[in-house]
Amino acid sequence: FVSPSNGGIPAPLQKGIFAACPKATFHGLDDQWNHCELIVMGDEYAIHKLNGKVVNLVTQLGVAQGPIALETETGEIFWRNLVIQEFDQSVPMEQFLK
Repeated sequence: FVSPSNGGIPAPLQKGIFAACPKATFHGLDDQWNHCELIVMGDEYAIHKLNGKVVNLVTQLGVAQGPIALETETGEIFWRNLVIQEFDQSVPMEQFLK
């Protein structure tokens, strides 16, 4: 992922920005845990970080609220140390892209 401010080219959808990192480093079958952060700010934006690196960024989501769900595909997954933090007001996405 390269942010638009650093020369990244957003892929246009119906509206907003969708950008993804083509090669994300992750721990698989090496007895280490991955650290995943999901930041969702209402319908403004969502950021997915994997091991400290932004791997997905989406703006203008179209849905402001809903259930939280954890999904896995094609295999077993283990979760630990889940933390949910609510914000009283919107936080600019630039704070999470540092």
